[in-house]
Amino acid sequence: FIATVIERMARRLTIPLLIMRIPARTASTSPAPTQFQRILVACSATTSDQALMEVALLFAGRFQAELHLCHAVPSPMVETVVDPTQGPYEEVQATLQKKLRERLVQNFNHVTKPVITPEYVVIPASPQEALRDYARQFQPDMMIVGVKPEGVIKKRLIGSTTESVLHNAKATTIIVPLSKTTYLQSESER
Repeated sequence: FIATVIERMARRLTIPLLIMRIPARTASTSPAPTQFQRILVACSATTSDQALMEVALLFAGRFQAELHLCHAVPSPMVETVVDPTQGPYEEVQATLQKKLRERLVQNFNHVTKPVITPEYVVIPASPQEALRDYARQFQPDMMIVGVKPEGVIKKRLIGSTTESVLHNAKATTIIVPLSKTTYLQSESER
């Protein structure tokens, strides 16, 4: 029930939603719940990421946190980025990942003059799997994810990365609404 209420809030709000996850204290070395040392941002490698990156920079700068920008490649080929006939599968995949990483760098540099140097990660997996697996490895204190202006039916058919993060993240989470205009522009980039 609680998750459903938070999901509805995340889809309807026009401002970012902060969801604090306060872990039980298991060791004296664990940071306070408001001291963020590692921030993971779920990126789409489009200009809609800039809203996420601005929020991430606010927190990373304030807390001197590590910043990781993660993009998942859910399908084997993204033909608008690379031509799948350019060579053997492995080479084309490597080229695709390199170009998507370059987009992340370009989007980040567009938001700020690089004062913070993030880690750029491109993972060949579905967004839900990529974020889950990378979060296990990276152990972020905060996750930042955008919410797209999609209808309920489309969300039910294809799933939702935001919903997956809401249900599974152990870290404090910030849900950033993406405006319909920005989201439509970014979809045309793909």
